[in-house]
Amino acid sequence: MSGSLAEKIPDPRLRNLAEGDTGDRTVDVIVELDVPLPSLMMDKNPYAGHRTARPVAVEPESREAQRELERKVREARKLFAEITGATPRWLRPARAFVMQATGEQLRRLAESPLTRTIQPNRRLH
Repeated sequence: MSGSLAEKIPDPRLRNLAEGDTGDRTVDVIVELDVPLPSLMMDKNPYAGHRTARPVAVEPESREAQRELERKVREARKLFAEITGATPRWLRPARAFVMQATGEQLRRLAESPLTRTIQPNRRLH
C-alpha cells in the first residue's frame, strides 16, 4: 500500500472501522483518486495595499493528461465496484468517487495505489 492507513484514512472513526470492523455495517465515503489536481489560473488584485489572488479558471489539461485521468478513472471504477459490490459515483470536479463501504472494504480501498485519501461523506444541512 502506498501510504499508511493513517495517511489514507485520516478520520479516526473511519480508520477505527477499517482497522477492526469485519461486520456488514456500511458508511458513506468519498474516495479521492491519487491523480494530479487541476491547476488554477489566478487573478492578482491589489486590495487595501495588499496583493491578493483569487482563482478565476481551471487551466486546461493536455490531451495526454486527460487520457491518463480517464484511464485511471476506468481502472478505479472497476476496482472499487469489485471491492464494494456496487458501482461508485464519480465526482469529476473533486476527482473522487462516492460510495458505501464496510470496514473490510475500507481497508481494501486504502490498499489501492489509486486511492489518495478516504473521507467520510457528510451531509450538509
